[in-house]
Formats: sequence, C-alpha cells, structure tokens
Amino acid sequence: MDSGDHSLGGFRNGDDHLTGLPLSALSDSDDTDLDLPEPSSFLLQSPKSAKSPAKGRSRSRSRSPSHVPETPEHIGEPDVEPTVAVAESPVSETTDSQSRVGRKRKQPAVTKVSEVDSNLTLLDEDAGDKAEPRAKRGRPRATPSTEKSKFVRSKADVTAGDSAPKLCLLVTGLSEAQTTRLRRACKQAQSLGIASISLINSPAELLHDAAHQKDTKPTFTHVVTSPNKGGRTARTFKYLVGLVSGAWVVRLEWLLESVKAKQLLAETEYTISGDTAMPHSTLFGPRPVGQLFDGYSVYVWSGGEKDKAAAHTQDELLDLIRVAGAEIRADCPAMSTDEEGSDNDETGGAAGVGSRTHGDQAVSALPAKYRSLFDIPVRKDKTIILLDLSDKQCTSFLDTVMDQTSGTLACRSKSWLFDCISANTVL
Repeated sequence: MDSGDHSLGGFRNGDDHLTGLPLSALSDSDDTDLDLPEPSSFLLQSPKSAKSPAKGRSRSRSRSPSHVPETPEHIGEPDVEPTVAVAESPVSETTDSQSRVGRKRKQPAVTKVSEVDSNLTLLDEDAGDKAEPRAKRGRPRATPSTEKSKFVRSKADVTAGDSAPKLCLLVTGLSEAQTTRLRRACKQAQSLGIASISLINSPAELLHDAAHQKDTKPTFTHVVTSPNKGGRTARTFKYLVGLVSGAWVVRLEWLLESVKAKQLLAETEYTISGDTAMPHSTLFGPRPVGQLFDGYSVYVWSGGEKDKAAAHTQDELLDLIRVAGAEIRADCPAMSTDEEGSDNDETGGAAGVGSRTHGDQAVSALPAKYRSLFDIPVRKDKTIILLDLSDKQCTSFLDTVMDQTSGTLACRSKSWLFDCISANTVL
C-alpha cells in the first residue's frame, strides 16, 4: 500500500464500514491525527452515499492529503449534496456537540427531559383521575369542573331545604321597607337550607281549608309583625287568624337573625306580648287549635248592609269561628223557655260564663231592653247569637230574637269574639 492509502486510513477498500467519514473531519489539512467518528455517526450516512461507496473510494485514493481541501470541486455536485445535507441537519450538529462536550455529560440531560415530557403527558391524559393528588399539593384553581361541583353542592343545599322545617308565614303590621327585608330574608333562608318558607299575604284560602278539615294541624306556623315599644301589635284579622291557627306571633327580627345564625332560633325570645286591644292579656306562645270554642254553637246574623270597614268577609268570619272550635248554626234557633232550663243548670257547661264588657260602646248605646240580651252568660248547650251592631237593621233583628226566645239566648257582638280570641278564653 502506498503512502496515500496509509494517510487516508478511513477510506481503505477493504474496510467498507469506514467509508462514512464526514467531510468535517477532513476540512483542516494541518490535522495529522484523525479521530475515528463515534459509532452513532454512522447512522448519519445518507442513503444515496451508502449505495455508491466504490465511486467515493476511487476518487479518494487518487488524491493526496495535500489536495483534500479541493475535494468538493473534483467530487462533483452529486457526491457533495448528501454530505452537506447531513452536516446541516440538527441531529448532526447535536452529535458533533456531544462528541466535543462528552456523551456522559449530555446524555443524562436528554434522558431527564424525556422523562419529564412523559410525565406531563400522563398527567394530561389522566387529568380527571388525578384530580385529588393535585388538590393535596395546593388549593386548586377555579376550573369549570370545580365550578360545577359548587353548583351541585348549592343545589343539594336547596334540596336539603325540602327536609328542613316548612314554615308558613302570615304578615301583618309591617311597613313596605320591612316587608322587603322579610322577603329577602325568606330567600336567603331557603338558599341556606334553613327552612322551606311560604309567605302568605291573604289567609282566606288556607283559613277555609283549615275550617273544613277534621285534623287539628296548625295552618300558619308564624305571624310576623312589628310591635310597639310595649311589645304589642295592632289587632288585625290576620293576627286573629294566626292565634286560632296555633301560630307563633313573632317580631321581624326573629327571621333576620336566624338567617345570620344560619339556623332557626328559638321563638320565645321574639314573641310579642299581645295586642293593643287587650292590654291586660299576655300572649305566651302558640295555642291549641280548636279548643277555644270547643263545644259551643254560634249563629252569625248577617244584616242587609255589608260592613265596608271590615277587613274580612262574612265567609272568612265563619271560617275563623270554625277554626276556633265552634259549630256554626245555619238558622237562628227558636226555643221556648221550658226547653232552655234555668241559668243555674250545669248541663253542657258552666252557668254564668262570660258577659258583655262594659267597655263595648256599641252595646252601651243600645236601648235598655236590648242590653239585657248581652248580659246573659254563654253556655255550651245554648246557641250564641253573634251580630254586627253597626248594621242599621240590628234592632229589628233583636226584636225578633226576644219574641222567639223570650229573651233567653245570649247575644254577642263581633268585638266580643275578637276579645275572646285575644285573651284565649271565653269572656
């Protein structure tokens, strides 16, 4: 072998595996000691140069080392393209940098990046399954999934309100601003799951249902009002409905402070003392339903004129009496003196229970012959005649009562009925 073949050891005919020496290793003519390329550099050999090794070897052997820099001009364009393309590729540059820096220093960095990438891919694919481990590292951000879970929890709270206490509130004596605050508190109480609340403005329908059913369940649970400084409220028809229905009569602050506490507070601290019409009567809490006039029968006389000042209708008045426990008579009874017995008869009730109040100005304004009817004590075995003394035809009706009953049936005004309900006793 001549000296030219010995200096180009990488291009020996018998060693086909060394024909892939890159031109970058031969670019400097002053290099006398040529390093063999790393095994990975053989992978960079282009398919075109691999198919024609003989042509590359013959031209390399015909040249001496001094003519190596001129090799691109004599080899021609077809042989230079594959080598240049490989030299400009990113992988070739990475391989050269690895050969200069050192494989052992670069390889762990590449391996580490690949491991991180694979881990990130797994987290992205299994984001739903690994939601809990992420929560342990720190507080999760507000993502659509977490927002949905919050909605479900709030919906569950509303559903829980169905099993919470069901309240039926009757409002009376509140200003417009107080009513607005009450409505807002009702919505907040329901959203918090404190209670399921029904706010009633007109009691007619529920009062009618309670009057015609046999059970004694309370119709209204609470009457919300605003008392004066003495703890008493005006006596309205709604207030009376709440009393006969066995409801708590509380101040507005009961519900407002219950919302702040996120639970229903005890009503005893917010119960009013009573109404202004009966200043000597004290309200201690809910009353038993249907026990006030239990065993009594009442006939309600309705005159030709309608009381426009009344806050209730005739039917509502009848339902109020029924809920209080009395039986409504459709016709005025005509009884003889022999059938009634004496006032001292204890049958069906105690004699002498109740009499007209001297403060009833309507009764005091009647002629003396009629006032005696209002002094007769009420009894369970005798029908009570209830009438509106403001009606102009009232005196004519009283004449009929005296003629048919010989003046033995007790007559009472509507105000007496309301006083009995306020005092929770038959006066």
